[in-house]
Amino acid sequence: MPFVTNLPHVPTDVITLVELKRQMRFDNPKEPDIEDDLLKSYLKAAVLYAEGIINSEITEKKFRITGFDFDDALNFDKQIVRTVDTFVYKTLDGSTFSVPTDQYYLKQVSPYEHKITFKDNYELPALPENDPQAVTIEVTAGYANGVIPENMKIALLMQATTLDSNRESGPYYGHNSVKEHLQIFKRY
Repeated sequence: MPFVTNLPHVPTDVITLVELKRQMRFDNPKEPDIEDDLLKSYLKAAVLYAEGIINSEITEKKFRITGFDFDDALNFDKQIVRTVDTFVYKTLDGSTFSVPTDQYYLKQVSPYEHKITFKDNYELPALPENDPQAVTIEVTAGYANGVIPENMKIALLMQATTLDSNRESGPYYGHNSVKEHLQIFKRY
């Protein structure tokens, strides 16, 4: 099982505050409002909720994945990997080398998942045993530039609006139609 670390990264918003305010029928959605900070929190919560449903990243994020071997590190799946930013391994003597970029590619497994795949002729080097950082990969995952499918956007807007509508009631765990909109993106 790989060890995955979030790396600092400021993603592009998948839904803007103005879009949410339009959904909520604000008279002047472009104007600052006393509720803006709360609405931004609803947007973040809606994205986290949706990412939990689909088991995949929506907002663009950067990760460092380390593993005992190549199979271990490449077990980072169910994601839309956009770029491989770093791909290094340690040799038996402890030296660090990069995997040549022409020896792997991003294979589209589905419209919502990409996997790092080696080219057929690449010979995997020997790695040190019992080193949890024998292989290190840094990737950018999620939807690029904040562009998400329209039905996902609708689900996120619905969830953020529902959070606002239910701000004073008891526990709330999501709207069924939100789950229905997100179902096609779910990774198992």
